[in-house]
Amino acid sequence: MHNILYKIKEVGSEARARFEQNSHIREILLRRPELTQLVSEQARAQTQLRPLYEEYVTSVSTADMAVSLPIASLCLALCRIEHPKRILDLGSGFSSFIFRMHATELGGCEVYSADDSAEWLHKTRDYLITKQMPATNLYEWPLPKDTDKFDFIFHDLGSRHVRADTLKEVYGLANPGAFIVLDDSHKIGYAARAQAFLSSINNRYYSLRRYTFDPKARFDPKLYAVLVVKK
Repeated sequence: MHNILYKIKEVGSEARARFEQNSHIREILLRRPELTQLVSEQARAQTQLRPLYEEYVTSVSTADMAVSLPIASLCLALCRIEHPKRILDLGSGFSSFIFRMHATELGGCEVYSADDSAEWLHKTRDYLITKQMPATNLYEWPLPKDTDKFDFIFHDLGSRHVRADTLKEVYGLANPGAFIVLDDSHKIGYAARAQAFLSSINNRYYSLRRYTFDPKARFDPKLYAVLVVKK
């Protein structure tokens, strides 16, 4: 039994490595030259978000449950560069706050948040109200069937198994050219299934490890995300 479990883990680790190594961010930087601003914009966002994040993981959630600060700041930086008009935040929490903060700054931007936990969605609503952010467009997953498509999606819904199970549906909610950020793409099992789905539809994906890897993270030093640009 030990050998079988080790083999499963080994195969999963190999899939995770392929998911990272075969997805080079350099390619998207050539196609979308505005993304050369990403490093500086992420640094600016991280400085702005740090005190808010530290408060959030102390008073509302915990660092092992909340989106990481590097990924939160990356999402904010991508939105500031790309100016999406419709944002979908899957897995409510601190991300729900940063996307609404961006929408307030930009104007003319709609943000929808969905969660598979009614209890957590309630906590998010309370947090947004406390921070004087709009507490509208909050839904239990799935979204209403007549929901229009989105220009930016952050996929952090539920467990890694839920994310893998819903990836096809989430992909279908994106407009052509939309950015989809897949959180926790380092996790064994999720990486293999996400890679298999994206390969089956011949859609490129790009590792964001250089922007989201956090070697100081207490809970998971391998943390990183993957960017999908819908065909």
